[in-house]
Amino acid sequence: MTIVLIVHTKPVEDPITIEEAMEFLRIDSDVESNLLGTLIKAATRHAEEFMRRSIVERTYELVLDTPAMEIYLPRPPLLVLSSITTYDETGLAVVVPLTDVMVTSGDRPKLTFLTLPTTRSVNGIVIEYTAGYGGAEDVPEEIKLGIKYIVGEFFENRGRETAMPNMARMALQPFRMMKL
Repeated sequence: MTIVLIVHTKPVEDPITIEEAMEFLRIDSDVESNLLGTLIKAATRHAEEFMRRSIVERTYELVLDTPAMEIYLPRPPLLVLSSITTYDETGLAVVVPLTDVMVTSGDRPKLTFLTLPTTRSVNGIVIEYTAGYGGAEDVPEEIKLGIKYIVGEFFENRGRETAMPNMARMALQPFRMMKL
């Protein structure tokens, strides 16, 4: 079964500001602010990959070949389920009423179809949803701290290969989604 996850709307802000990174790293001059902005984005992606979560709100499109009775949505936490569209063998799109689906939020958000729709065998279902904690102000402080540790590691070891710092791992571990 093919599963494709497409980011439709990227985050409009980073989980930490350049000023917060500068304070954490004890940097007094804004000479490095452009570099810090780039490092924050890289550290955020690194943290998201480690946790298998979305940090700041974004919209996804999940494309599946055929639906199952239960579909787990990647990159939680789930904020909004926007739409479910199925396609039949002729390519005709049918919007599934959200009342025909039970949505379970939490650490492993899933959709449970009350009646399994009939679809084509390839790219038969498209689910659009919004995931993340919300804006930067909604991100748990432990996640922000983990990102700051990663930014610090990237900043101190520019140009050298580096691993996730243990302190970042400790801050992010409680939020990490385990693979099933």
